[in-house]
Amino acid sequence: MNEEQRHALSSVQFGWAVTPDDIWNPMDHHVDGLHPRAVATTTQAVASAGRRAQVSPMGIVLRGERGVGKTHMLGWLRQHVQQQGGSFFLLKLLDGYSFWAGAVHGVVGGLLDRQGGQLGHLLGELARRTGQDRETGMRLTGTLPVRRQDIDGLLDGLRSLDPQVAVECQDTLRALILYRAKGKAWEAGNAYLVLPDGVDAVDRVEWGFHAPFRAPQLLLGDLSRIFALIGPVVMAVDQVDSVITQAADSPGEESLVDRLADGLMRVREETRRTIVVVACLPRSWDLIEHHAVNSAADRFRVLDLRTAMPSAAVATAIVERHLGGLYGEIGFTPPHATWPVHPSAFAGPDVAHWTPRRLLQRVDEHIRRCLTHDAVEELRDFAATAPEPAVQPAVDSREADELDALFARLHDTADVLAPLDHHREDERMQALLGAALHCFVLEQGATGPALTIDASRGGNPPLHARLRLTIDEAGEGEVHWSFRAIAHTNARAVLARLKSAQLEAELHQGNDKRHLVVLRNTAFSSGPATRAALEEFRSDGGLDLPIAESDLRRFTALEKMRDQSPPGFLPWLLTRRPATSSLLLTRALADLDHYAATSVPQARQDSADPEPEWPGVSGTLSDAIPDAIPGFPAAPRGSATAPGTAAAPWAPVTAPGKIAALRESATTPTESATAPGAVALSESAASDEPTVRLGTGIVTGKPFTVPLTLLRKHTAVFAGSGSGKTVLLRRLIEEVALHGVSSIVIDTNNDLARLGDPWPSPPALWEPGDAERAERYLRDTDVVVWTPRREAGRPLTLDPLPGFDREPDDPDEFRSAVDAAVAGLVPRINLGGRRATTGRAVLTQALTHFVRDGGGELRDFLEFLADLPSGISTVRDATRLASDMADGLNAEMINDPVFGGAGERLDPGVLLTPPAGKRARVSVISCIGLPNDDQRQTFVNQLQLALFSWVKRNPAKDRPLGGLFVLDEAQTFVSSRTTTASTQSTLTLASQARKYGLGMVYATQAPKALHNVVTGNAATQFFGLLNAPVQIQAATDLARAKGGRIDDVSRLPAGQFYGATEGTGLSKLRVLMCLSHHPPTALTEEEVLMRAQTSAEDTADVRAG
Repeated sequence: MNEEQRHALSSVQFGWAVTPDDIWNPMDHHVDGLHPRAVATTTQAVASAGRRAQVSPMGIVLRGERGVGKTHMLGWLRQHVQQQGGSFFLLKLLDGYSFWAGAVHGVVGGLLDRQGGQLGHLLGELARRTGQDRETGMRLTGTLPVRRQDIDGLLDGLRSLDPQVAVECQDTLRALILYRAKGKAWEAGNAYLVLPDGVDAVDRVEWGFHAPFRAPQLLLGDLSRIFALIGPVVMAVDQVDSVITQAADSPGEESLVDRLADGLMRVREETRRTIVVVACLPRSWDLIEHHAVNSAADRFRVLDLRTAMPSAAVATAIVERHLGGLYGEIGFTPPHATWPVHPSAFAGPDVAHWTPRRLLQRVDEHIRRCLTHDAVEELRDFAATAPEPAVQPAVDSREADELDALFARLHDTADVLAPLDHHREDERMQALLGAALHCFVLEQGATGPALTIDASRGGNPPLHARLRLTIDEAGEGEVHWSFRAIAHTNARAVLARLKSAQLEAELHQGNDKRHLVVLRNTAFSSGPATRAALEEFRSDGGLDLPIAESDLRRFTALEKMRDQSPPGFLPWLLTRRPATSSLLLTRALADLDHYAATSVPQARQDSADPEPEWPGVSGTLSDAIPDAIPGFPAAPRGSATAPGTAAAPWAPVTAPGKIAALRESATTPTESATAPGAVALSESAASDEPTVRLGTGIVTGKPFTVPLTLLRKHTAVFAGSGSGKTVLLRRLIEEVALHGVSSIVIDTNNDLARLGDPWPSPPALWEPGDAERAERYLRDTDVVVWTPRREAGRPLTLDPLPGFDREPDDPDEFRSAVDAAVAGLVPRINLGGRRATTGRAVLTQALTHFVRDGGGELRDFLEFLADLPSGISTVRDATRLASDMADGLNAEMINDPVFGGAGERLDPGVLLTPPAGKRARVSVISCIGLPNDDQRQTFVNQLQLALFSWVKRNPAKDRPLGGLFVLDEAQTFVSSRTTTASTQSTLTLASQARKYGLGMVYATQAPKALHNVVTGNAATQFFGLLNAPVQIQAATDLARAKGGRIDDVSRLPAGQFYGATEGTGLSKLRVLMCLSHHPPTALTEEEVLMRAQTSAEDTADVRAG
């Protein structure tokens, strides 16, 4: 097998068990001739509905055994009816009690796709048929922001086409138009269509709704009538079998089937121009017919889909279409169309008795065998047994080393902010969770359980991923694990997404075969509606968890590796098992073993062929751990863990230092003991990794330490006055200084400027050895106090614009630097409404050109902006707007010297560079010369931009930590409530600084006011005494996201904290007393200035440096 063939076969991932989500994908592999009668009948039904707008066509039942292509037929029908100008919806069935809500949810889920979908087509047609002008049409279809007057105009025009629909369905049509819009308008439309209480009072008035909500049964009728205005409608049901199977063991099975049958009959009766299509097993339809109140025979035509393959030509075409599409995606040309299956194999007599699903399974088994042996032998007989059992794929040590190194690089450079941004979570979380589950399935080996993954969806999907386990092939019974990330900050938006996810996941009480995991790294709203919704969600079995940064990095790396499919990737997955051992999947899929034990792998049920034996990958998933290859670590899959307990994830073998960077320890919430099954580091390995000790566990008495390299992943301290927060911050700064790591400290309260003061006498709380550590810290650390805008101290002036690279290596980082610089300028410009958006665009384009052309000074930029050359910006009237902004910014420079950068400039590297004879420098920047928040935010923004530019030019490289940047009262600089001059630069450092070795420390008395991206990016967190109820609740929610509880946070004595770092649970600890003098009162301004004036000669030396 050559490299091209290996890559081609590795890319073949058949989805032989077509899921409902696959219905929405293009039917590139449809084969005519498989079910000709069904195709002819459904085609005729669609044509009839297209001609007769007022009829209620007879329903259709696609009845057949598993694997014959029922769901595939629905996908073909969806494509066909849309090609005829009609619409297709897949109704969602729940538990019988929620029949109509599930049906509406299914329709809503089919409104949008990546191109605007059926809803965009509907609104465009209605706009055209009602005579709307071009601009209004663009507003109605979501291209431009929609207005109330646009909706009213469409409804007025609709009265001439169908006055009854215009009047009776007007609220539903308003909701549909808003659902096609963006932002808050979309939220309003979604609320009307999804939430039980509909739109709120404000949206109701703003958009003209006559009623806040509509009963689901009436809403479904509205949707049918509205879409019937433009063409035929198909409403399909593909879950009858699973719903009946779920209820088989319940005492209410009879009544459930009654309700299900009644619902299907009424959908058929209460819709217009709509063909109801049911795809199910024969026994399921027999039950419905028996229980239906009205005669099903009068309302549905039954089409039996044959099990046998019609001909060898059809079998050949099925394999050709599937392989051809997959090969075409990677540009591979096979030796012949069905390679690696020989054309003669299709002439075998057994093929005629196989379903399409089993045929594709057999091809997939053969491809896996070829990859295992790294040799291609064409399959010539589908019925032939394998000549020998397959063994676990051999792991080539060179390939494994390369893959470990590739994983480590991708892990370190992963973007962990985009998945947590609610604007991008639908895109990124779908991709990451899909890749993680795909790798998880591959890691289970050939004899693992029958697992499938839903295809990704466009638009606003209700779920981001779903894993299905088949446990009853005959009844198509399945267990589902669904995943949905919700990062939105608006409470009603969160509720709408939660409700949609519950409906799509079929989560309800009494159904233990449906699981839903909601991922959220910030606290939920404490409002009564959210509390009630969460209580219902959790009582129904839902699980809400944070997603760890380590998992985001891991899944990003796996996504890229899967897409690249490098040589040896499958054996590497089977050996390393990175997805299986992730924190999220270890917790979320803890009960998969239980369900898998009751099922038989799909391939075994369909064939008597002996399956390949994979050493170490048999039995339950907990046992499916391959023996460690020499030179490689074993990667155990953690057993089910209790809430708050982290499993022991896998870390790749990489170059020295990488293991420490990626390692995650297994702990319980109260102690640092290794979890059962964890791979503990040897003492020598542990001692080689520099750590900082910050406290002692109150329960265990064990030291609480943080590896120095983990401080790159940032630290957050949530604690109020009297908690000991300042002591903790100082000890952290002092400990890293003992390791030769310098710090920059923003001191807003004058209580950190004593970091260079020795204790007059040893404090009682010092531990043995602290006196020696304090002496060494003071001897080897240069503590410098800086006083921006105070000439009497040690003044500090920074460049208002960062030092951009004119030809950056990374265009994304260059754009991030431009965005951060613009974000610091925008608050200074008094622009409102639309001019704020266009002003930012002009600034971005102008600054990009200015920097690439060699500019660097703010004053020069303002001169350039005042006379902006034509062609620099694509915004209309850009020259006039640029001139206005230049005038405003010039005035700001005069009024605020900090913004203007008046004075002698200092290279930010000086703040982190110790003088000769010292190991580290601690630069304390006092805010006594920056009396208000605006000035502090402006200065910190300048500092962060300059610092980011400097660390990119001077990365830590092989050092575990290059520097520490401490933001006390961090909510001032990166608030959750408003955007400040320093917000964007702080977020940029939060996401990018770690790559270059700079760790951030955020301390705040107000965790609720701190931006959620910051808290979500802090791998190490401490919780101390808090008093305000709103802050206690916020901290409690953050701790819960860490997997622990802090019930007594309002009663903690000074010096006691809950602490956790990456891979550990929260534990209560007593922090160590700081090594420098810390009396109970803060310094006065005069005392700060005195420390800043320690040596005027030193100041001169620093500036000269």
